[in-house]
Amino acid sequence: MSLKKEINLLYVDDESILHKTFKPTMEMLTGFKVDSAQSGMQALDMIENTSYDTIISDYDMPGMNGLELLKIIRGRGNDIPYIIFTGKSSEEVVIEALNSGVDFYLLKEAEIDNICSELKRKIPPLVEERIIKITQSEKREAMQDLIDHSPDSAFLLNADKKIITANRGGRDFINSFSNSINTDITGMSFYDILPHQIAEIKSSSTDKAAEEGREAICYEEYMGKRYKIYITPHYNIEGELHYISYFQRALKKGEKKEGDPAQSISLDIKLRHYKDNLAAVQFPLTADIAAAIIFALSSGPKTIIDLCDITLSSSPNITSRLKILREKNIVLKDDEEYRLSVTGSIIADKIKGFIISINRKWHEPYKEAEESDYGEDETSYFIRNKSDAQAIIRSTILTTILLALNEDMMSRYLLRDITGSSSVALSPKIAWLKEKALIDEKEHEYCLTRKGRIVATHLEEYILSSAVIYKNSSFWTGHSLDWMPDFAKDTFYELIHAEVHYNSPDEIVSRGDIHKDHILEPKYLHGVSDYSLLCLPAVSMPRICRHHNCEFIISKDGAEDESELKEFIEDIDEDIKSFLKVHISEFPHTFSIIVTDKYFEMKLMTDNCRFFDTIEYLVSTSPEACMWGERLFQYYKSKSVPYKINSEKSTE
Repeated sequence: MSLKKEINLLYVDDESILHKTFKPTMEMLTGFKVDSAQSGMQALDMIENTSYDTIISDYDMPGMNGLELLKIIRGRGNDIPYIIFTGKSSEEVVIEALNSGVDFYLLKEAEIDNICSELKRKIPPLVEERIIKITQSEKREAMQDLIDHSPDSAFLLNADKKIITANRGGRDFINSFSNSINTDITGMSFYDILPHQIAEIKSSSTDKAAEEGREAICYEEYMGKRYKIYITPHYNIEGELHYISYFQRALKKGEKKEGDPAQSISLDIKLRHYKDNLAAVQFPLTADIAAAIIFALSSGPKTIIDLCDITLSSSPNITSRLKILREKNIVLKDDEEYRLSVTGSIIADKIKGFIISINRKWHEPYKEAEESDYGEDETSYFIRNKSDAQAIIRSTILTTILLALNEDMMSRYLLRDITGSSSVALSPKIAWLKEKALIDEKEHEYCLTRKGRIVATHLEEYILSSAVIYKNSSFWTGHSLDWMPDFAKDTFYELIHAEVHYNSPDEIVSRGDIHKDHILEPKYLHGVSDYSLLCLPAVSMPRICRHHNCEFIISKDGAEDESELKEFIEDIDEDIKSFLKVHISEFPHTFSIIVTDKYFEMKLMTDNCRFFDTIEYLVSTSPEACMWGERLFQYYKSKSVPYKINSEKSTE
């Protein structure tokens, strides 16, 4: 452990001349902050109002000498490091000082440089040791508080496996085996108060955790009930076993031992995609040069020379990162310039949103222009402020905690289950998130702060957008995406459940029932693209005969070129014709979608826009994907006009 705080000293001496000379010299040579008092009584008043790390006191002072001051301080239960200055080198004074609890003494007659050097060397270890002791004490108090308020059965055991304390649930558990136990169980072992067989199981688990020196999670089953047990050994600063916390939770009926009972399907999906795409999610943000390239290219195409100037990196470093980014289809090359691909721009936007959410000053009123008002060059802003975002993405525990708490409030033990980590690993992560004002603790459960919820939402969007891109990377790489509106890019993560399908003979046969359930039966069917004209009669006719709505958006060119469309509409009976609506709109010819309330399908042009790919297409039955497709349909519908047949219907 290394001290990161400024050390604050109190210097006590009745000689005013020393306050004018020794105090400033000590501050200059040691780097410590020094306050001064000219008497023992003044020192006691200052100690009451200010927290000091060490006291340096003269021995020989009128009214109250340095050792008398120390005895009063120790009598108040204050174990602050204490150093005596004395002009007397007699053995009696030295022995009295050390017996009174002085940490060490220095002679006033020594050179001031030597005195400051000695103080600079000896004070930090004393302060550090005291901080560790205080931390251990605070941990013990916090553990006691946690046990007292735990909804589970909880015990605190000493190094000899004797019970120090038990909460109400623990006492009720013990009394369930014997109604005659009404005495205080403090100082007893499990063997003293439980049936031998059960006591043996518990003692064996406790011994194993103590021997291994780390937290143990195990399962016990007796009296028709199953329990999940958390046993954690805690050590003092000398590395000796100090106490053991023992929590047991009764498993609910049907709850699997290895399961995470409080995880919703939504959380499970987020965590699975995060872990499945871990390297892909981490690289664009945690690789510093790659991240800087992405930030730079998000403002427009750049040459290698431009990127070297912006990132302050060498040409070989830039070239190697560009190669990786091109392999991941984040960056494309046009002649001598590099630019972000569409999927690369999605990743860049999500990373930038994530960084902005962490660094925004949430205590100030929100400004609409805040996300673009960086007060400096945009690329420099993201390069300079990415460290906290990197820390979260690098840590699977931090990321998992934020994803989990974005679902609901959770206890430390549930977070430990979900993250798969020990208390030792979890505690500093929770402390870091608290320090960053991302989480808060309420009644022994953790929840996201307002800032934390926004940060977690941006984190989710980045992770899920990356997963959408990487799990179907060949599909996105092989097709044109330049048509995609900004709102569709922003909600790209909603395609997380979409899968690539192929129009192979086997799949066509196997998807017959799906076509009926997801195309013919839904309440509405919407389509965009001239390509959909080829299947318009086959898809729409069975639906409108059932009085189910169909709406298609086509281009003006498509409407003029397709005489078959006109003939098809003219041939529809008047009593069902209202169930088919066709609109004309301006839209890119590089994509085609069909969307219902139960089904989403998207086909794309190849990346060179030479032909429409009818073999490979994206499919999903998730509500999120259907909503994504429906918003796309409504976007182009808002720019459309109804399709009208100009000529009258011919008769024979």
